[in-house]
Amino acid sequence: MNDDGQALKMIEEFVLSLTQPGEFEHLLLVSPALEDFLRREPPLPPYSTSPAHNFYQFLLETKYSSPRSVMKARDGLSLLLKRHDVFVRPVNGSADKLALLESVQPKWLDLTERYAQTLAAEAGTRQGSELRSWFKAEIGKRFRFVARAPKWVQSPCWPVRDGVPLVFLGQVATGELLHDHAQVYVFMHPDSLETETVVQSA
Repeated sequence: MNDDGQALKMIEEFVLSLTQPGEFEHLLLVSPALEDFLRREPPLPPYSTSPAHNFYQFLLETKYSSPRSVMKARDGLSLLLKRHDVFVRPVNGSADKLALLESVQPKWLDLTERYAQTLAAEAGTRQGSELRSWFKAEIGKRFRFVARAPKWVQSPCWPVRDGVPLVFLGQVATGELLHDHAQVYVFMHPDSLETETVVQSA
């Protein structure tokens, strides 16, 4: 298989959800064949609009922790594959659910695609306002905090272990111990009671 064939195979596996978003993001950075192939692709609005803003650039700018952004990338890549006579459709059966879930999650939370897919599957046949209310209620039950939600210095980074969101205990400013006004966020597993910390700095 030549380089273009390898690139097409990597793209097809991502579109079909055989490759996870984080894995595909890594491939973009380490695979010369994939980068070269994507840079040579003619513009395909609204995903790529010019030689300067090519498909490779579009995919580099994609937020792979966002289900909505991943869906957009897969939709665009399915059209790119069609140009090369590879006819596959993204496995986005829960696309509407994921978009709704992303719109209702609070600003202190940024669900991973895997956890968002789990919630969307558990929502069953709920739709519309019932689905919106269910998502909000489930987020409240699963992502618990003792007093108040974390105020992240950077992007939200709520730990989930073995499918279980940890409980947020609180955050502490490090003062002069660390540079750049760092914050330490303390979490606890609800079953094992083991603690875990996340450190962010401005």
